[in-house]
Amino acid sequence: MIDPRFVGKLYDPIRYQVGAEKIREYAGATLDRCPRYWDGEIAPPMFAVVYSARLFLNMLFDPDLAMDLGRVVHGEQSFEFLDLARPGDEIVSDGRVAKIFEKRGNDFVVFESSARRQGGEELLRARWTFVVRGGGVDPAPTAEISGDMARDWLVPGQPPPDLLTGAPAPRRVSEVQEGDRFELERFVDRYRPILYAGASGDFNPIHI
Repeated sequence: MIDPRFVGKLYDPIRYQVGAEKIREYAGATLDRCPRYWDGEIAPPMFAVVYSARLFLNMLFDPDLAMDLGRVVHGEQSFEFLDLARPGDEIVSDGRVAKIFEKRGNDFVVFESSARRQGGEELLRARWTFVVRGGGVDPAPTAEISGDMARDWLVPGQPPPDLLTGAPAPRRVSEVQEGDRFELERFVDRYRPILYAGASGDFNPIHI
């Protein structure tokens, strides 16, 4: 079992400078055609993955925890969005190991993080649960991530072609009424997971 004495361990803050081009890259990779993202006004809510990625990767590759990454799966995940990121924001994310426990032969690691923009305004509170199937630790843990991960998967500048099947044009928030129902089909081509991996910084093998 992963050593529970590391509950409460803090990780060094990660700084991230938000850019309009990165927002467009992420929107393109996720087939999100909202004009506010492409005009560089705000970032999508789940852009939080981009500015938080290095933080939880540092936890996953922490030799103290020695998680066997070959058996790790992503469990429950929750986000509390207090505001959206904007181009020019300098975001600082920090996190800690909140829980380590064993259940039915599997080890669980719960990681909590928060993010603030310059001036201290809080943007995000997040909770990530990782499951090590079968429990146990990696006998030879890796202390750091190596390799140059390519990130230039999209030609920036324009929204992606409309790959939504049978979906109307995006509606403004002011036009949406309580109780409205929506149905959406998306065609995900074979390269979309690769585009997402590059745009988000999440290079989980299931994406590539």
